[in-house]
Amino acid sequence: MTNLIQETKQLDQELRELVTKIQQPSLKVRERHRAIDKLFLKIEKSGKLNKFCKWQNLPDYKDIYSQALADTVVYIVQKIKIYDPDRGSVMAWVNQTLLYKFRTTYYEIHKSKRNKIEIVSLNAENNCGEGQTTTDKEYIDNLHSKQYEHEDYRLVLECVEHDPEGVLEGLVLESKNGNKVSLQQVLLLRLQDKTLEEVSKEYQISLKSISSFFQRNIATVKDYILKHTGIFYET
Repeated sequence: MTNLIQETKQLDQELRELVTKIQQPSLKVRERHRAIDKLFLKIEKSGKLNKFCKWQNLPDYKDIYSQALADTVVYIVQKIKIYDPDRGSVMAWVNQTLLYKFRTTYYEIHKSKRNKIEIVSLNAENNCGEGQTTTDKEYIDNLHSKQYEHEDYRLVLECVEHDPEGVLEGLVLESKNGNKVSLQQVLLLRLQDKTLEEVSKEYQISLKSISSFFQRNIATVKDYILKHTGIFYET
């Protein structure tokens, strides 16, 4: 066990050093590409990439996983400048992104079957550890509790914060007194367990207007979050 912990710490240190090197603006293009190649080679050889064993029985698992992995590499390369070691290890960031991309790819392939998507809580630490399948009610209870380390909660929050297509930020409610609030701002407060009444007070917009705005767009929110995370969001 001690050796495993030491190996994990050593891997994390090596990956962080490579990321730090890649982040340097003065690094020459060729050196940067070499460092990126080395980074992903280490990740691949580490055996720490999630394989999502609970989904390996899908007939198109290999295609979904390959596409998700390719998309993960592109995303990490594009976003590597904003990596913050205080938010977690490089490996955790890669695996969280891989899960996000896997779900997104699955959704794209199975759009017609999206009402049958099973919510699976995957163990991000164990490559092929036991996953846990939860009922919708159990999942929603977890989502609305203050378990901020919950994998699904993080994915939903990331989706709302980043708003990949700009849909949530673009839907705006403007009151008669000139106060404005976007659907993204409302959702971020709802994900903090704030009530619509509290949202109303914070933005000084009537509760009736806030409630109507939220209910009018909730179907869009559910489809949007499902599309980008594979997760069913309930309010």
